[in-house]
Amino acid sequence: MTKSQWAFMVSVSLLAGLLLVSGCGPASKVPGELQAPPAAVSAIRQAFPKASIEKVKPEEEDGVKVYEAKLLDNGKEMEIKVTGEGAILEIETDVAPGDLPKAVSDAVAKAAPGAKIKKARKEETLADVKRGKLAKAELKYEVEVAQNGKEGELEVAPDGKIVEELQWKGEEKEENDEKGKESARHESLRTGWRDSFPVNKADLTDIGTNPYFILQPGHRLCLEHGKAALTITVLDETKVVDGVKTRIVEERETEDGQLEEVSRNYFAIDAKTKDVYYFGEEVDIYKNGKVVRHEGCWASGVNGARFGLIMPGNLKVGDRFYQEMAPKVAMDRCEVVSLAEETKTPAGTFKGVVRLRDSSALEGGGEIKLYAPGVGLIRDGEFVLVKIENAK
Repeated sequence: MTKSQWAFMVSVSLLAGLLLVSGCGPASKVPGELQAPPAAVSAIRQAFPKASIEKVKPEEEDGVKVYEAKLLDNGKEMEIKVTGEGAILEIETDVAPGDLPKAVSDAVAKAAPGAKIKKARKEETLADVKRGKLAKAELKYEVEVAQNGKEGELEVAPDGKIVEELQWKGEEKEENDEKGKESARHESLRTGWRDSFPVNKADLTDIGTNPYFILQPGHRLCLEHGKAALTITVLDETKVVDGVKTRIVEERETEDGQLEEVSRNYFAIDAKTKDVYYFGEEVDIYKNGKVVRHEGCWASGVNGARFGLIMPGNLKVGDRFYQEMAPKVAMDRCEVVSLAEETKTPAGTFKGVVRLRDSSALEGGGEIKLYAPGVGLIRDGEFVLVKIENAK
């Protein structure tokens, strides 16, 4: 190599170094940014022009591809979730424990007396891949606490309302032994919602009859509301979930004759108590006759999910229990409101009807469901029973 060639190489190297330092050229792209559409990156930079993007990674939410970016803004770590079209879904920001709203700090102190706040994050939801832009942003605080060598986490709204109860790390593992089960029973009494169901899996079967919940292949219920229809069918199919053979119950929803949703739900019944347990579901969302995404899918034993109680064998007014226990996916729960109503639908007049109020620990709200003895569901929100096809 000649001296002139060597000098040229050194000059090029120096120039490349200057470009790296100044942030020019290809080196200005952060790791993973090239995986995100320009609209997504542009939205992040416009919302937080002074922040540096540390990393961008794609992920899937309810069957839709979104992008999660990690930012550093004035020394604070942030996480932004955005769609490929540039719609910002969520913003998470680190919050110093001393900067938490008083109502939040007080709620944490009440939920975990004597515990120290280790870390806190503010989570603001602006839009949802299913619901689109929200009329009002949803705000909550995720707080990590430590006490006596244990670490836990809970979620609190700005007004101090508990969004997600305090969960100590390792608690789920402890519930597998008797001490853990006893702890869960005490927690259930404290919150008023049963979330632990001691059951011998050997007593569970995929075929059986609860007075209000039929698990017999061929049993079909048809409900309608205007142009919308819901058909529930106990299929002649089973699936092993969490070591239990479950019966598959299909729900098909249509609007003006067009298929919108199909879910396959997994149930098992206790042959002794007639309690019916819910082990998970698979959900397909349709558009123009094709599956476009999946929503709310979960299975007991996977990603921390546990089976819930869908229908007790012995109903009592005031009883409250979880039907689904899939953290951050599905946390539906139920309260028994009354036991002896009389209800008329296009399918007939029913006596001894039980009224249940379903709600979600994740989304709030609630709706009424009615069940008739020997039939099953006769009202689901605004849907009412129009036809019954009994198992042959």
